[in-house]
Amino acid sequence: MSDSDWLAGRYEVLRTISTGRRASVFQALDHVHDRLVAIKVYPVVDGDRASLLAEAHLLINLAPHPALPVVRGDFFTDDGASYVIVMNWIDGKNLQQILDEDGDPGLPMQGVIADLAQAAEALDRLHAYDPAIVHGDVKPANLVRAADGHTVLVDFDVAGAQAGRGPVGTLGFVAPEVAAGEKPQPTSDVYGLAATAIALLTGRPPTDGTPMFSEANAAQQSRLARVLWKALATDPLRRPSSAGKLIEQLRAALRVELPSGVVAFLATEVEDAGRLWDEEPEEMHSAMIRLRDVRDEIVQRRGGQVVTSMNEGDRSIIVFAEVSAAALAALDLHDGLAREAFPPGIDVVLSAAVVVGESRPSNGVYSGVLVDHLLRLRSIAEPGTTITSEATAELLVGLVGRNMSIVALATVAPSLPAGTALFALTRPGAEPLLTSVAAPTAVATSIQTAVVGRQPVEKVSRRAVAVEAIEHPVTLGALMVAGLGVIFDVVLAAELGMEMLGTVALAAGALGFVASFGWRYSTGIYEQRSRLTATALENQLTEQARTVAQDRTATRRRLEQGFSAVRTNSGAEGAQALHGLAMQFDSIDALVRRSSDRPASPLPSVLPHLSEEAYRHGMSALSDALELLESAEGPTRRRLEAELDDIEDRLAADAYADERARSRDEQRLATHQQLLARLDESGQRAHELMFEAERCTTALAEAHLELTSVRAGDTQVDVDAVVQTLQHTIRRVREVQDEFRRLGH
Repeated sequence: MSDSDWLAGRYEVLRTISTGRRASVFQALDHVHDRLVAIKVYPVVDGDRASLLAEAHLLINLAPHPALPVVRGDFFTDDGASYVIVMNWIDGKNLQQILDEDGDPGLPMQGVIADLAQAAEALDRLHAYDPAIVHGDVKPANLVRAADGHTVLVDFDVAGAQAGRGPVGTLGFVAPEVAAGEKPQPTSDVYGLAATAIALLTGRPPTDGTPMFSEANAAQQSRLARVLWKALATDPLRRPSSAGKLIEQLRAALRVELPSGVVAFLATEVEDAGRLWDEEPEEMHSAMIRLRDVRDEIVQRRGGQVVTSMNEGDRSIIVFAEVSAAALAALDLHDGLAREAFPPGIDVVLSAAVVVGESRPSNGVYSGVLVDHLLRLRSIAEPGTTITSEATAELLVGLVGRNMSIVALATVAPSLPAGTALFALTRPGAEPLLTSVAAPTAVATSIQTAVVGRQPVEKVSRRAVAVEAIEHPVTLGALMVAGLGVIFDVVLAAELGMEMLGTVALAAGALGFVASFGWRYSTGIYEQRSRLTATALENQLTEQARTVAQDRTATRRRLEQGFSAVRTNSGAEGAQALHGLAMQFDSIDALVRRSSDRPASPLPSVLPHLSEEAYRHGMSALSDALELLESAEGPTRRRLEAELDDIEDRLAADAYADERARSRDEQRLATHQQLLARLDESGQRAHELMFEAERCTTALAEAHLELTSVRAGDTQVDVDAVVQTLQHTIRRVREVQDEFRRLGH
């Protein structure tokens, strides 16, 4: 069939997409509805009509799915020599083309996993039918990355798979039992998906050697290879039971589960994307593929994860465990896109925002106040810039001067509260070109000085003090008297016979000048030194506060990761206790800070210290609890239990060659039982420590409730009782910890 042929009087063939043993695929124009379609043309041989119609029947009756093409119709050509299936045209590139063009040698791992996950959903949907629908030819060329970023599974060989007629599939991706002539089964598609994964990650189909995944570390290499080789097993029963199971195992091998707790978000958006899609759809599609590859490579290098369920093609949300990684990834993205060669007429420029805070995913989606704030910041960021909030900027101070600069801004965006302090993250020496922000206000400038903390050391300026002393009215008056005395002595004194008057005026003026200048100069030097000392002290206190905040964040993250690694109900309880303690402390700390700005505030000055101490002791109790849990319910316990089971099995079998071996096992049995009993005791004490941390949480919650009433003007609240509660809680937690330490824990 030539590219200029017409079918059924309405489909004009535009170009050939692929030609295979069983069928060929073409791009065509449907002149009735004026739209592009994909047509799959099968040659008809004796006995084929029934199986070909069966394929169309299956595909036409498929429930809609974003990763499956929509079949519009089917027909036999007038001469009866060909059978045609008409499907929606998927505007995009297949993964084999992307691999050939951009593979180095493979594609970025996160992007590949995202593509395969969507393909797996489609396969599992097909396999769920009764009887199961088998695709029959899963390979990179049959996975199309559409213009909007989602992946579609195309080019079914259902007729061949259903009928079992001859070889089905493509060499290198076809399961061995299918190559041997057996009818394809769902596990055959799982084999093809695993082979596709290896091809996309390494640049070539699977071979007998161990595949090397360029972006994986040593531990991930081993886990990935084990998962994929199991999916490529010769025995179909040894493969994962579904395509979705394979993706779950790959994600587990890569540990790509979304983080929770204190995380950092990077949100990006392509500037003027709507206009570019309307005016240059083909070029824009190619540009988005390049953007995705650049983004995935940077995100992988910086240790982040693209939140696939929140990805909208030209908009992305990326999550990181460290805020510094998110900020540097944003700058890397701007730099990488500036170097990238995009199609003519397409200038891909990102607007970006970075925030840090506490958030937990639900069904692969982050939501809440933090994400809402992130999206508002992204919406007001200018093209080519990354903006962030004051709290996030404070955590990035350590990078200033080396990797980035932080520039204070004053927003005029109506979506943010008045007085909100925003900051731009740039490379050192690069000034942001911002049109939606006003010139920095005095408040923003002072915040920038405190946050950036990289200003040159100011010194006493004696020259400036001397000028101020001379310009003082008393000094100038004395100088004027001395000057008049000189004039009088030179011009009028001899004529009037009053030589002494001019001399007295000159002496008085000179004496007054020296006295006034000396007094103003010494006072100015003292005031300037005092101001510099106060500024240095303020900067020191600010730096100390920043260090405390950074240490607090690091401690929370360490405990969050530790409790999540325990993987038991106790670990979940510890993580919940940590979340509650941190949330209550942050709320009362914010309230005390706001209240301290009110000159008539009745809040006693001891409260900030007490709330900080209660929080610190609660965190210390959780840290001790985690240490106990890691031994009580971690690998040590599992090893002891496994060894104990082995010993008990040997004793039950009574298969000892001599009595000494049996005696040794009996001793080991007693020792292991004692060790496990001690671990049980440690676990119990860990729960007691977590309970004490919860006491701190309760005390802080009560303090927050009472202090909120105080701030609202309620004079009936007994603030002293709040102080006593906090003090009692602190003493109680300290006593419990001291008791555990005396016992050797």
